[in-house]
Amino acid sequence: MSIIQLSDIDLQQYMDVEVVDKIRSAHSLADEVKSRLYGEKRLEGVTLPWQKLDGILLKTKQLTLWGGANFSGKSSVLAQCINHILLQVPVFKMSFEMEAGETMQKMCCMAAGCLPSEPFIDYYHSQLKDRLWLLDHVGSLDHKRVMGVANFAAQILGVKHIVIDSLMRLDVGPKDLDKQKKIINDLLWLAGALDVHVHLVAHFRKPADIKNTGDRFDVSGAGAITDLAHNVMLVWKNEEKAKKMRSGEEVDDMEPDTVLTLDKYRSDGSKVGRWGFWFDPESGQFCESPKRRNIHWHGDMRFEDWQRQTA
Repeated sequence: MSIIQLSDIDLQQYMDVEVVDKIRSAHSLADEVKSRLYGEKRLEGVTLPWQKLDGILLKTKQLTLWGGANFSGKSSVLAQCINHILLQVPVFKMSFEMEAGETMQKMCCMAAGCLPSEPFIDYYHSQLKDRLWLLDHVGSLDHKRVMGVANFAAQILGVKHIVIDSLMRLDVGPKDLDKQKKIINDLLWLAGALDVHVHLVAHFRKPADIKNTGDRFDVSGAGAITDLAHNVMLVWKNEEKAKKMRSGEEVDDMEPDTVLTLDKYRSDGSKVGRWGFWFDPESGQFCESPKRRNIHWHGDMRFEDWQRQTA
């Protein structure tokens, strides 16, 4: 099953998920508390692709907000994360601003860490069977329909992480704060009911200072967007450095090209922080040092077979 026509699915039955709420005696939760402190639940969640963020785990039943200004690279940073996450759990990606083929072009280059050879393109895509699903739709979409598709993906396809890129492409106006709050609450309910992790991309208000990396209060729209999210990741692009590079001016390459800020982390507030990354234009990867050493995607092909040979 490689292509699923939405017209063949009765989405209405997936737009509402029955949740059975429980009243529990506190004394029955001792084993769960031990698991959270010392057992499996303590290490539950998926990792991110960089050593700098070692120990940051994204757990199911949570929502992570990815924010940033226009063209900051937030969708690209998230795409690199998804390439890593799909090696751990199946992922469903809904990008309403990019065709599915373009999404895979970018992710394939990231996975190769270079301009990929045709054998690597075949290999990479063969490894994605039942690991990555895409909604091939560009443009706005009713959020209830998005909820139904996400529910179908979780129940039928078995995905554990769901990406929605972006909030502005759902059926809500920039000043309709009440509906924005409702959409966030619906997504939180979806994450809890389906035991999945939801990634939601949102935009910044127009920044007053391009040197300011921003914080969660810069995210456009209702305050509930970041108040209710479990985690908030913010992406900032060093526009000043990028402008100098485009014009051929000398730059201090010790300055990062991109800054990733973990502004809110529900699991452990002491782990919030800010990290610099360097962009590799050939692969599209965000690297941990100015040396731009790429992360090699998991696989049994030799690296020299991944790179396209030029005459």
